[in-house]
Amino acid sequence: IKDRAVDRFSKAIRGFIIRCRTSLLDAPELSDVIRRHKPLNDIEALFLEMAQHLHPVYLERLLATGQEDFAGLMHRAIEAVTIGKTRWNSKKVSQGDLGKLKFLLIDEYQDFSELFHRLVSAIRTQNSRVELFCVGDDWQAINRFAGSDLSYFNDFLEQRAPGQRLHLTNNYRSARRVISAGNAVMDGLGAPAVPHQETDGEVLIADLARFVPTTLEATVYPGDLVTPAVLRLVSKAVMADKGVALLARMDGLPWYVHQQDRTGRSTLERFLEDIRSHLPEESRTRVHASTAHSFKGREEDWVIVLDAIARSYPLVHPDWVFGRVFGDSLEKLLAEERRLFHVAATRAKEALIFITESSAYSPFLESVMARGGVTQVDWSRFPPVSRLSNRVIVKVGNPNPRGSSPTFHIRHHLQAKGFRFMTVGWVCWVKSYPAESFDVSILKDDLWARQANGVEVRICDDAD
Repeated sequence: IKDRAVDRFSKAIRGFIIRCRTSLLDAPELSDVIRRHKPLNDIEALFLEMAQHLHPVYLERLLATGQEDFAGLMHRAIEAVTIGKTRWNSKKVSQGDLGKLKFLLIDEYQDFSELFHRLVSAIRTQNSRVELFCVGDDWQAINRFAGSDLSYFNDFLEQRAPGQRLHLTNNYRSARRVISAGNAVMDGLGAPAVPHQETDGEVLIADLARFVPTTLEATVYPGDLVTPAVLRLVSKAVMADKGVALLARMDGLPWYVHQQDRTGRSTLERFLEDIRSHLPEESRTRVHASTAHSFKGREEDWVIVLDAIARSYPLVHPDWVFGRVFGDSLEKLLAEERRLFHVAATRAKEALIFITESSAYSPFLESVMARGGVTQVDWSRFPPVSRLSNRVIVKVGNPNPRGSSPTFHIRHHLQAKGFRFMTVGWVCWVKSYPAESFDVSILKDDLWARQANGVEVRICDDAD
């Protein structure tokens, strides 16, 4: 608990200092802002008190070690341009002069910040003739935590007058139904995207409450529904020669995932490794896993949103209150969570699949479902992975459920050999074995078999 608390505090302070740096707040200005701020509770007040102490300590540390962070490099650039240092030399471009620029292209304008605003203003002070060409998408503004301020995008015409705004609404990436799903998420919040392709594509809802694993799937992944479900979907895609992106809100999944490998790698990485292990080797590189944040700007044939549930979208971490001093609000947070869901949904070119559960749909997913054009996954179209079928299932149970219970006396021996108790269908103990090396003598040599009296043993394939 102590380690996790320290780690959480360190992450929160780091994010806070980044916001201070991108907002161009020095130590006295931060103190003034905090003094005028009204905390919601004692926890926020205590955090701000510590942040107010650590911020100048951080700056002193940079100075003492001769190090610099990104914001510091920006500060130095702004100061240099402001005093007239507009020329540069580099290895790629022998020389240049900001004072002679005709045009300045600013990409990802929805992520503009006070730092970049000051730099551009300094350039325009030295070169009043330079014209700006800004490209951005307010539906992809998801970097508030790094100091991005969407007001620069929204107030472009007021801040950059004279100017004009052009809407680029054609979507050349995705099929029609995928685009419709993305538009549904952002309905009423701007000009909808217009499909350029003629193909319909597919948008599917994979409700884990409706997914019934086979006995083999339940044996290999006891208590885990998401892994066999995703395996079926991924296998179908790679068999059709398609690439697949598995996207999650965090670097992990909100579901129980049964994994033997418990190394220190991220849960998403372990999950991807497990999924790939059941695919033909030549197809494994077609499958990727990423957070929705990290996959921004990328695309894939099929996209599977792994956690389209209310506790992931929106994800409201209690530490959001530490950003109130910068003007954050719950309303702004929820709006950004909606945009992040939109980013995840619009990475798909052909097929978009939402993993969810009917008792906890994400409200953003409900917007998609209300628009229509979405169907529930028909699992008969997505059979179990063939590589799982290279196993046999051994079931050990009582021949007469109303009579004696001979398995009760050998339950500890069964458990010790890796058998798991299952109550779906025939109540029994279950374990899977590789089919090619299986022989009944393997069972006869086990301690449970030598002590068994009156049990029933069934050896089944993946179809039982």
